[in-house]
Amino acid sequence: MHVMENEFAGLVLLVGAGAMNACFALPMKRMGRWAWENTWLVWSGFALVLLPLLSALCFIPSLKEALLAGGVSLLFLVGVCGFAWGIAQVLFGLAIDMIGVTLSFSIVLGLSAAVGSIVPFVRLAVRRGFVFTDLLFVGALALVLSGVFFCAWAGSVRDRSQPGTESVNPRSSFHRGLICAVCSGLGAAAMNIGISLGAPIDLQALAHGAQPALSHTAVWFPLLEAGAIPNLAYCALLLRRNSSYGRFSAERTGRYWLGGLIMAVFWFTSSILYSIGAAKMGQFGLAIGWPAFMAAIVVTAGIVGVVTGEWTGAPRRAFSLQATGMLLLLISILLLAKSSGKM
Repeated sequence: MHVMENEFAGLVLLVGAGAMNACFALPMKRMGRWAWENTWLVWSGFALVLLPLLSALCFIPSLKEALLAGGVSLLFLVGVCGFAWGIAQVLFGLAIDMIGVTLSFSIVLGLSAAVGSIVPFVRLAVRRGFVFTDLLFVGALALVLSGVFFCAWAGSVRDRSQPGTESVNPRSSFHRGLICAVCSGLGAAAMNIGISLGAPIDLQALAHGAQPALSHTAVWFPLLEAGAIPNLAYCALLLRRNSSYGRFSAERTGRYWLGGLIMAVFWFTSSILYSIGAAKMGQFGLAIGWPAFMAAIVVTAGIVGVVTGEWTGAPRRAFSLQATGMLLLLISILLLAKSSGKM
């Protein structure tokens, strides 16, 4: 009975983590006096610099020894992965501003799940040879591409029917936002690669007494700090180019700083809750944890998009296309988890 309670609590945490991740960008919709770069700079400072640092210091005993467990060269490689992921995160932020929460999360999540699964699949296939069940993986990839296509089609239909809708920034191009989302989804897998490379850091943190559910914090620290570099640099470039520094001190924007902090807390906390939830589920953690987390993000992002009016006035055809795309992505996530041996 106690085991079942732990597993149920773990599942609740996983779903909650996915919901928090999908909602992290909501405050951006209430920060209209700031330009995109103002908001994203504050979020980056909190989410990619301050919170990872504080978490690593609080949860990882002997942090320096853990970081150097694989040598400086390994730490550098982890940082390179973080930097690449940071570029993808910049594109994700731009996509949210251009095409909205629902489309951005659907496209980015679907592509990142697929790309993140390709590397371990290829390594496994080379080692043991191609088997019939590998067709499941190929089918899952086809579903990902189909789901992304339907979501993009839905956004295009919405965009054509409501060119002036509030859900899409009138200064932005739908096609530019779509390109940003696709490139972000392709590049987001760098985070998974960095976490995989950082396994010695994680193991060293465990050896020094870190809690199993929080030991990943030691790897997130260098990953996210490196990922902050392109985010902060691009925001600084836009602040200078658009002369938007002054917006930080504009009237009635004091609460925007709190909004940026809330965004960061939601985003970063979702990762910690995911780790704790997966650990609570024991042997089912790897089997159910990741697909449950991803599915919760996709579903919540769809709900958020509807509630916040991103699809207001859109024709029924756009809704049907988006629902079809999200369903295909959910199925593909489950199949990817199963084909990679996680289910």
